[in-house]
Amino acid sequence: MSEAQEGRFVIKDMVLPVVKAVLHFIYTDSLPEDMEGPLLEVPMAQHLLVAADLYQLTRLRRICERRLCETVDVETAATTLALAEQNHAEVRHDCIGCRTNTSCAAACGHVLSCRLGLSCRAAQ
Repeated sequence: MSEAQEGRFVIKDMVLPVVKAVLHFIYTDSLPEDMEGPLLEVPMAQHLLVAADLYQLTRLRRICERRLCETVDVETAATTLALAEQNHAEVRHDCIGCRTNTSCAAACGHVLSCRLGLSCRAAQ
Protein backbone atom coordinates (compact mmCIF):
# COMPACT_ATOMS: atom_id res chain seq x y z
CA MET A 1 0.00 0.00 0.00
CA SER A 2 1.28 3.42 -0.91
CA GLU A 3 0.09 4.86 2.43
CA ALA A 4 2.65 2.80 4.33
CA GLN A 5 5.46 3.82 2.00
CA GLU A 6 4.54 7.51 1.83
CA GLY A 7 3.57 7.90 5.48
CA ARG A 8 0.29 9.61 4.64
CA PHE A 9 -3.28 8.70 3.88
CA VAL A 10 -5.35 10.73 1.42
CA ILE A 11 -9.08 11.04 2.07
CA LYS A 12 -11.09 12.07 -0.95
CA ASP A 13 -14.71 13.14 -1.32
CA MET A 14 -15.15 14.14 2.32
CA VAL A 15 -15.23 17.66 3.73
CA LEU A 16 -12.90 18.57 6.56
CA PRO A 17 -15.52 18.83 9.37
CA VAL A 18 -16.67 15.29 8.56
CA VAL A 19 -13.10 13.97 8.54
CA LYS A 20 -12.47 15.60 11.92
CA ALA A 21 -15.68 14.16 13.38
CA VAL A 22 -14.87 10.67 12.06
CA LEU A 23 -11.33 10.78 13.47
CA HIS A 24 -12.69 12.02 16.80
CA PHE A 25 -15.16 9.14 16.80
CA ILE A 26 -12.48 6.57 15.92
CA TYR A 27 -10.23 7.69 18.77
CA THR A 28 -12.87 8.36 21.44
CA ASP A 29 -15.89 6.24 20.42
CA SER A 30 -18.02 9.36 20.65
CA LEU A 31 -18.87 12.37 18.54
CA PRO A 32 -17.48 15.79 19.45
CA GLU A 33 -19.54 17.50 22.16
CA ASP A 34 -20.97 20.00 19.68
CA MET A 35 -22.47 17.09 17.73
CA GLU A 36 -23.91 15.01 20.56
CA GLY A 37 -27.61 14.12 20.56
CA PRO A 38 -29.87 16.87 19.27
CA LEU A 39 -26.85 19.03 18.40
CA LEU A 40 -26.05 16.70 15.49
CA GLU A 41 -27.50 18.54 12.51
CA VAL A 42 -29.15 16.61 9.70
CA PRO A 43 -26.62 17.48 6.95
CA MET A 44 -23.73 16.40 9.19
CA ALA A 45 -25.57 13.19 10.16
CA GLN A 46 -26.06 12.48 6.46
CA HIS A 47 -22.36 12.98 5.71
CA LEU A 48 -21.33 10.93 8.74
CA LEU A 49 -23.64 8.12 7.66
CA VAL A 50 -21.79 7.90 4.35
CA ALA A 51 -18.41 7.92 6.13
CA ALA A 52 -19.57 5.35 8.68
CA ASP A 53 -20.57 3.00 5.89
CA LEU A 54 -17.35 3.61 3.98
CA TYR A 55 -15.14 2.87 7.00
CA GLN A 56 -17.45 0.22 8.50
CA LEU A 57 -18.06 2.15 11.73
CA THR A 58 -21.21 0.36 12.82
CA ARG A 59 -21.80 2.33 16.01
CA LEU A 60 -21.40 5.66 14.21
CA ARG A 61 -23.80 4.45 11.53
CA ARG A 62 -26.38 3.59 14.22
CA ILE A 63 -26.00 7.03 15.81
CA CYS A 64 -26.58 8.69 12.45
CA GLU A 65 -29.53 6.42 11.62
CA ARG A 66 -31.16 7.26 14.94
CA ARG A 67 -30.64 11.00 14.46
CA LEU A 68 -31.94 10.94 10.89
CA CYS A 69 -35.03 9.05 12.00
CA GLU A 70 -35.65 11.53 14.82
CA THR A 71 -35.44 14.48 12.47
CA VAL A 72 -36.88 13.21 9.20
CA ASP A 73 -39.49 15.48 7.67
CA VAL A 74 -40.89 16.27 4.25
CA GLU A 75 -37.81 18.34 3.35
CA THR A 76 -35.23 15.69 4.30
CA ALA A 77 -37.11 12.46 3.58
CA ALA A 78 -35.98 11.96 -0.02
CA THR A 79 -32.31 12.55 0.80
CA THR A 80 -32.51 10.31 3.85
CA LEU A 81 -34.09 7.57 1.74
CA ALA A 82 -31.39 7.80 -0.89
CA LEU A 83 -28.63 7.71 1.73
CA ALA A 84 -30.26 4.76 3.48
CA GLU A 85 -30.33 2.82 0.23
CA GLN A 86 -26.77 3.70 -0.79
CA ASN A 87 -25.14 3.19 2.62
CA HIS A 88 -26.79 0.08 4.00
CA ALA A 89 -28.57 2.07 6.69
CA GLU A 90 -31.26 0.48 8.83
CA VAL A 91 -33.55 3.50 8.64
CA ARG A 92 -36.39 1.24 7.52
CA HIS A 93 -36.34 -0.61 10.86
CA ASP A 94 -36.07 2.43 13.08
CA CYS A 95 -38.69 4.65 11.43
CA ILE A 96 -42.32 3.70 11.23
CA GLY A 97 -45.35 4.32 9.05
CA CYS A 98 -45.26 6.46 5.94
CA ARG A 99 -47.67 4.23 4.10
CA THR A 100 -50.79 6.27 4.87
CA ASN A 101 -49.15 9.69 5.02
CA THR A 102 -49.81 11.37 1.67
CA SER A 103 -47.50 14.34 2.34
CA CYS A 104 -44.62 12.01 3.07
CA ALA A 105 -45.42 9.76 0.12
CA ALA A 106 -45.43 12.79 -2.17
CA ALA A 107 -42.10 14.03 -0.84
CA CYS A 108 -40.35 10.67 -0.83
CA GLY A 109 -41.95 8.98 -3.77
CA HIS A 110 -44.63 6.49 -2.76
CA VAL A 111 -42.76 3.35 -3.79
CA LEU A 112 -39.56 4.16 -1.89
CA SER A 113 -41.27 5.49 1.21
CA CYS A 114 -43.51 2.48 1.53
CA ARG A 115 -40.67 0.08 0.81
CA LEU A 116 -38.54 1.54 3.59
CA GLY A 117 -41.42 2.35 5.93
CA LEU A 118 -39.97 5.79 6.58
CA SER A 119 -41.75 8.14 8.95
CA CYS A 120 -42.12 11.86 8.30
CA ARG A 121 -42.72 13.60 11.64
CA ALA A 122 -43.43 17.06 10.26
CA ALA A 123 -46.01 15.80 7.78
CA GLN A 124 -48.06 13.93 10.40
